[in-house]
Amino acid sequence: MAHSFFLFRFDGAEVNAEFVTRWQERHAGEVYSGTSITVGLWTPDLLEVVFDDGGGSARMTLIELEQTEKRARESCRQYLPESSLAILGAVSKYLDTVLDECRRRTDRRFDAFQRLKSALNAQTKVIVRTAGALRTSADLLEVFPLRDQPDQSVILPDAPDSAPQSAFVFGGERLLVRKELDALRRVVRIVHAVVTRQDHDGGVLDGFSRRNPLRRVLDGESSRYPELTKLVSANSHTGGRVDCGRVTKELAEVLTAAGQHVEPARIRNWIEEPHPVASQFSKQDHMQKVFEQARRVVAMVPSAD
Repeated sequence: MAHSFFLFRFDGAEVNAEFVTRWQERHAGEVYSGTSITVGLWTPDLLEVVFDDGGGSARMTLIELEQTEKRARESCRQYLPESSLAILGAVSKYLDTVLDECRRRTDRRFDAFQRLKSALNAQTKVIVRTAGALRTSADLLEVFPLRDQPDQSVILPDAPDSAPQSAFVFGGERLLVRKELDALRRVVRIVHAVVTRQDHDGGVLDGFSRRNPLRRVLDGESSRYPELTKLVSANSHTGGRVDCGRVTKELAEVLTAAGQHVEPARIRNWIEEPHPVASQFSKQDHMQKVFEQARRVVAMVPSAD
């Protein structure tokens, strides 16, 4: 059975060019770059889409490129908890943007991308996977189906809007379970570091949790920022009650003192957007990867003006 191959490049780093060249030589497929998507808090280096020309099935593979096999195998695992349906919906919207760009530039690839979009909108059976690869080879080192497709059972594209959403609402006074509270601490620390441009930590999340810019700012300031201090300093093995409005207000004051004037509504969105994914972080996740995705969230949320 004949197949059509597509490769969407989200990271334009020159070091990834060799993989793309080798992939084109092997598959003679269409390659597109210039527009990116976010999966949870992460932006994959590449997305490969393969569908049979009969239109019955398709395979999507999120690809992480690294310099070493160990890092490649580790990096690709960050997508395992994500929703296959949500990814399918994001890719469908992404293709709309690609088609608009191709139409505007009279790009010869418009027809090929239109066929792909039509195939994914039809009753095509889709499998979503994640894979790691070396930058110098088109071979995939390790391929995993996402956790909601453990046996590579297919999904249909007619229900992306009904995909379960793990939205986190940060408002009022909330009693959070331990997992939610831990994720909230992570998000607040990370957002503060990104907004104040102190996001240069080269270590892993475990070390950042103990030594981070926000903790230094709050040292000795518990009377001025009581709710924020309680949240960031706590290290209990249980959940707890959080006054979301006070945390947002105090974080806004901390940012203002650092020269960053941000309205509380925008801070609330910065907290809500990445919280579901932050609960999936590993203590050994590299901070530059975490910061990279947090920067995208901060940039995506518009001001209320």
